[in-house]
Amino acid sequence: MDIRRTRTCERCKSVVPLERIRLVPKSNDQNILICDNCMSELKTSPNSKITNSQSRIYMDQPKVKVSNNGQSRFGTSSQRIVPLPAPDYSKYTCTKCSYVFRVDRVKAGITYGVKCPYCGRSDKLRLYKEE
Repeated sequence: MDIRRTRTCERCKSVVPLERIRLVPKSNDQNILICDNCMSELKTSPNSKITNSQSRIYMDQPKVKVSNNGQSRFGTSSQRIVPLPAPDYSKYTCTKCSYVFRVDRVKAGITYGVKCPYCGRSDKLRLYKEE
């Protein structure tokens, strides 16, 4: 048995081939490696958090009932989509590399961070003054 093709189950501590290992969410930030035997035990136990192969994406989401008021799937919904405001561009220059670029001030800091596209610095930016 090739040691590079095996892993240790973090639940029962047995060494199993890589094909029999499953990656299971332990918390929102951590995953654990579990063998097939432990996985089947977890699926069948009633107080397990991982029943029916749920992922952590769906486990923590609250249940919300959505009604479409008899409309089709592609019809209009009750929520209204607000259009983006008109762009308000400002020119900036980077004092480190002297690169001049423009930034949409409406989206800056919300959609993307303001930094020099050439060198990536955000602390050396100044408003561009045309001469």
